[in-house]
Amino acid sequence: MSASISKSPDNRYWRQLYRAALSEMDASKLPERIAEAERAVVLRARELFQAAGDKGEMPSLVDSLSNIPTAGIQVDECAI
Repeated sequence: MSASISKSPDNRYWRQLYRAALSEMDASKLPERIAEAERAVVLRARELFQAAGDKGEMPSLVDSLSNIPTAGIQVDECAI
């Protein structure tokens, strides 16, 4: 894997993976979706931390990390 997760010009790749994890309905695929999203969020946060630019995206990254595990719990509860 490369050091940079930015797959799109506007650096929204992490958001795509985050939304995919939140919307995954197949419980067997959920752990993989969550792991992908978490990796993308952490890598994007590192990019922002190391860059001298605007940090306005950082609150969204922090929020998404705290919400990803919650999404997994909600799906598991619905499966019961």
